[in-house]
Order: sequence, then structure tokens, then C-alpha cells
Amino acid sequence: MRTTTSAVGADSSPDFTANPGDGPFLTTKAAGEHLSLSPRTLEKHRVTGTGPRYRKHGGKVVYRLEDLDDWSARGTRASTSDPGHPNAPKPFRHGLPLGRKKLSGAKK
Repeated sequence: MRTTTSAVGADSSPDFTANPGDGPFLTTKAAGEHLSLSPRTLEKHRVTGTGPRYRKHGGKVVYRLEDLDDWSARGTRASTSDPGHPNAPKPFRHGLPLGRKKLSGAKK
């Protein structure tokens, strides 16, 4: 876990901003570094609704450190066969949930 992170609108040290009662807000890049994920992976999770909670400050996406840690903890498994939460989203393959067929617009 990195102790230095980038925050929205930060031009100099420290690299995070704290709001009373809210904790520091991290950019997508800093959140990815904290979780050892690429920013693109977090973007995909935002689209599918499977990622950590986030906020929009103006046009910027920011994450609370607490929300990142809570989301990470929900991914804890006892073994590779542990399915996790029963309401967990289904895995995706090529942009479609497994078991679903792509709809074709043209009839043959």
C-alpha cells in the first residue's frame, strides 16, 4: 500500500486532501495505485457497476480511501473455488455476460 497518493486539484505536497468526516479523496490513478490496479480497470468497474463507490466532483471522478478498502475487503476469498457473495455480478466475456448471445440487427 502506498502512503503517498495523488488527489484532485493537488499541485504540491501533500498528495491527498482531507475533508472533515470524509477522509482523503483519490483520483482514479491514485486509487488504482492503492489497489494495485490500472486506472482502466477501475474505469471498467465503474461502467459495469462492480467497482468501489466513487463520487464526481465537477467532472472528476474521485474515490474515498475508506470505500476503496471496503471494496477490496469484499473480494476476500477462502479458496479459488469460493464463489463469494451470491449476488455478485456474473463474469463478462467480450462485453457480454456469459451465456448471453449477441443480438443481430440484420435478418438472414
